[in-house]
Amino acid sequence: MASVVTSPANNETSDYGHLVQEGHYSEAPNGLWGKDDNVRRYCENQITRFSLQPVLQRLIVNVRKERRGIRILDMGCGSGEGWDLLLHVPRGAGDRQMDSPHVLRQKDIALFHGVDLSPEMVDEARRRFADKPAARFEQCDLGQPEKILSQNSYDLYFSSYGSPSHLDDSQLRNLVATICRTTDKACVIFLDLLGQYSLEWPRYWGYSLRPDAPKMLPYNMVWLYPPDEQVRHRPDFSDYRVRYWGGKELEGFLRNIPEVEQRWGGLTLTDRSILCGRHLDTREFNPGSKPVRRALNGLFEFNHRTKPDELLAPDVPSCPDKEVASFFKTYCDLWNATIEAYRAAVSGKDVRAHLESILEKFDLPQLLRKGFESSLLQQEAMGWLEPGDPLSNTVQPQFGLLLRQLEFHMQKGLGCGHGLLAVIELKERR
Repeated sequence: MASVVTSPANNETSDYGHLVQEGHYSEAPNGLWGKDDNVRRYCENQITRFSLQPVLQRLIVNVRKERRGIRILDMGCGSGEGWDLLLHVPRGAGDRQMDSPHVLRQKDIALFHGVDLSPEMVDEARRRFADKPAARFEQCDLGQPEKILSQNSYDLYFSSYGSPSHLDDSQLRNLVATICRTTDKACVIFLDLLGQYSLEWPRYWGYSLRPDAPKMLPYNMVWLYPPDEQVRHRPDFSDYRVRYWGGKELEGFLRNIPEVEQRWGGLTLTDRSILCGRHLDTREFNPGSKPVRRALNGLFEFNHRTKPDELLAPDVPSCPDKEVASFFKTYCDLWNATIEAYRAAVSGKDVRAHLESILEKFDLPQLLRKGFESSLLQQEAMGWLEPGDPLSNTVQPQFGLLLRQLEFHMQKGLGCGHGLLAVIELKERR
């Protein structure tokens, strides 16, 4: 999560400068913990890309027709991670661009403009992208967006990893309305927010629907530290406040912005990290949670064994929202059935019956059905890896990817994950 706004109760500029100086925005030694752990690399980044793929593909087709490059504003850019995220969005069906496996190529970018509140973040981004002429970075408070948005018009207004959740409702409304006012052409706003109904913080479920409840509530980033150091660093985030969103609530909020409603072209919501949010591991906001993310990280770690019981879904508290409760029931049942198939695979048992039972019992999208069917075939052909460790280096990653696809294809955009991704399409002003 990058820094985008400051307020009397939310002094994040120094927080992020401290994190940069401690090296949390540099490469990690392994993928089992930290900012760039395996779940971030192989699941969260990819689901962000999957959610962007259709609209980014349409944007690229349009700008190529106009014989120009795409213009991107990265809002809360941090040290520039959005560049890599966007340049590795995989091509989808119907994209005939044959010289790259990705929708967006570096030569397609006319301007990548990153803005962040933290001067340390901006300096780090400038250092990292000194050899990229299309990339430029500057300090900006998105709580006061008029200055930065009046300078240029963009095709994609992009945010990543919770950046807009630093904004209170009036600030987010002003940001989105200002974007609408300062560009006449069709464009896309991509908001990456914190989901209100994550299993990480059931105490927050439905809080923003209560008129007397404060909208900005505590959050922290102690997950950046090893488990034995997290309690010690908790005071570092004592003034940290963010906004948690439900899917239906966010849609209503956006459609009540007149500038948005006048140019409404559609909204797609995606839940990300439903059973693997970072604070399931820390138990900072839910002492009864289970460190599923740590176990899922292990599935993608070379020569590392993950026990099936560690991957089973945590208990789901009672939820007053019937749609959210129903989703968690179906999703956790499917997740656990997949873990039982994994248990059979790592025990050397026949996994066929487990996977066939999943296909029979659950109503799966066609692409996800193909994933389970392909996984079955792969489990039956692992002998080629001997000598070696087919369990930790082939079977485990395959199940990790299967769980990732399960999340993307079964999520409902209700705000049930750590992240809630919103793709807002704005029509050209008439």
